[in-house]
Amino acid sequence: MTEKPASPVCYADEASDAYMGYAQRYEILDVLNGLLEVERACSRIALASSQLQETAGYHHLMVGIHDHAARWCGLLGRHIQSLGGYPSQKTDTFFKETMALSEPLERLTFFNLEQTQMVRRLEHLLPRIRDDVLHGDLKALTDKKRADIEWSNEYLHEARKNAPSAM
Repeated sequence: MTEKPASPVCYADEASDAYMGYAQRYEILDVLNGLLEVERACSRIALASSQLQETAGYHHLMVGIHDHAARWCGLLGRHIQSLGGYPSQKTDTFFKETMALSEPLERLTFFNLEQTQMVRRLEHLLPRIRDDVLHGDLKALTDKKRADIEWSNEYLHEARKNAPSAM
């Protein structure tokens, strides 16, 4: 019997992130900048929508979403910079599309669709993030987005339930 190991030495710890299935820096930067552009649009939409003469509940919802979006813009920008990238200065076209809707409930419904797509993008990216701090922050963003979507959906449900029916 020999004293040689039965299998070759494992070099997994020397493998690149891409080889191990993790997202590469350029991919992370691309996704984070895309999320930043959408988040900037969300912030602007929520701020503008909070000025509408709607119910106090609508105003409270929009101010809360604006505060969250502003926080996430800062967080995304910091992570982009920490990865050696430059935060995009653009606002996603989603802003113009949403603001073109004059009816607040219709606007909020469309807004929620984009928020849901953002959560899906984050869910796709999260398992491929190796950095624990970035992963934790993106997980927190995802969880808060889900909570905001639920909050918005509850508002929409109540508003539609209490709306005078058209006869």
